[in-house]
Amino acid sequence: LKDQYNIYRDKTMRAYGIITHCYSLSEEEMIELLSLAKLASVLGFLQITDDDKFQKLYYQGRRANLKEIFDIFDEKKENIVRGEYISNKVRQLTKEV
Repeated sequence: LKDQYNIYRDKTMRAYGIITHCYSLSEEEMIELLSLAKLASVLGFLQITDDDKFQKLYYQGRRANLKEIFDIFDEKKENIVRGEYISNKVRQLTKEV
C-alpha cells in the first residue's frame, strides 16, 4: 500500500472532486464514485461524518427512489437531479483530511 499511496490518493480524491462538483450523474457512475469516496475514507484521505447516512446515498440515488422524491420524466433530467442531490449530500457528509 505504501508504494501505491500516491496512486490511491489521486484516484480517490479525483472521484471525490467529481462527485462533489458534478452537474449530471448516471446511476452507474454514482455507485463507482461513492465507492471511491468511501475508499478514500478508509485510507484516511477523507472523513465521512455520518457513515450510515453516507451508505444510504447508494439507494437514495437509485432511479426508483429519486422518482419518489422528485418529479422526473426522462433519463437526462434524472441524471441532472441525481448529480445535484448526491453532490450536495456528499459535501454535507464529508470533510477533507
